[in-house]
Amino acid sequence: MQLVVSSAGAGGLAVGTAVLDAPITIAVGGVTGSCTNEGTGCMTAPSAPSEVTVGANKALQVSFTNNSNAPQTAIVYAVIHNAAGQTVAYTTATISPAAGGSQLAQLILFGLAPGTYSATVFATSTAGIALSTTSTVTVTI
Repeated sequence: MQLVVSSAGAGGLAVGTAVLDAPITIAVGGVTGSCTNEGTGCMTAPSAPSEVTVGANKALQVSFTNNSNAPQTAIVYAVIHNAAGQTVAYTTATISPAAGGSQLAQLILFGLAPGTYSATVFATSTAGIALSTTSTVTVTI
């Protein structure tokens, strides 16, 4: 691209007007990085959720890594099933890891009778589209 200063005032322009010999183009990048189309590869949990105690409650902790080149906001779910396979509870946490970064989600489990449960953990976009695969762990209350 070349910047030319008009010395003759041609084309109705005043003498000394700067003129570009090619139009300027601007490219605007996406706001959700490589996960614009979303999908189960956008967020990964490098290790299985772990059971911890937070105050008087049991909780699941899981770290998710954002595989996108832009920040992502995700809702992390833990869906709790009893021994018969029935869904008895669910809990959520919101995370917003930076591009290529990781963030820990704490999923508090409360209101469950003592016993052994299975919990399926996964992340979705704020629109409800899956961003990760599922992981299932056993939890004892």
